[in-house]
Amino acid sequence: MKRIVLILLTFYSLCSYGQDTFDNSLKMIENINGQFMDAASSFLEYPYEHENTVRVYERIKTINVFYKEQQSHKYELLSQYDNYKARQYFASIDKNQLLAEVLEELLKKIVGYNSRGIEGPMMEVGLEPLLTTMGWAKKNLNIACENAYFCEYEYKGFRMMFVKNILPSSSHGDNTIEVSFTYEGMFGGGSYYVGGNLYRMIQYKDNESRGYHKLTRAESKRIK
Repeated sequence: MKRIVLILLTFYSLCSYGQDTFDNSLKMIENINGQFMDAASSFLEYPYEHENTVRVYERIKTINVFYKEQQSHKYELLSQYDNYKARQYFASIDKNQLLAEVLEELLKKIVGYNSRGIEGPMMEVGLEPLLTTMGWAKKNLNIACENAYFCEYEYKGFRMMFVKNILPSSSHGDNTIEVSFTYEGMFGGGSYYVGGNLYRMIQYKDNESRGYHKLTRAESKRIK
């Protein structure tokens, strides 16, 4: 956290010292990006360890706040110092902020917070290639459900199951569906509202949450 505060102070000094300050800023953003990748890699390698996931979530959340703070001043600063180093600085931030955003949203459910879900492109283009590169396995579940499908990811005993709304997203919040599902045996099930083109995690399994059940059937209805 102290390192992030230091970089924030350095960022605000850009308006006073101009282009040369970007030399130090680029070095510092590389440091922050390194911290982010270390945190992300820690979860991807040890997802079964719940306490580690909580630490990773808090770290990524803090770094994501920093990225967003920098982005909020992007166009103001580039209007004054539009040069290669400035653009390199923000290109580095923009690239990592997208991944930080999707990882923060992914981990919310696991650490106990409500998650609206992950947008389809961010899941399929941003997160999934990273998971498969790290050795995670994906399986599409054979569950018939109108406007939705189910999938799960597994790695070293950790599992997480998602439902995706296959209807397109809408700026007006249209295409939201309610998905109800049933687990095998006497384990009940659940119901989730899922916005258009969103993935929502419905269950996971780690060393603190071991009640992971087989899905047997599901149904959905349009809400709006």
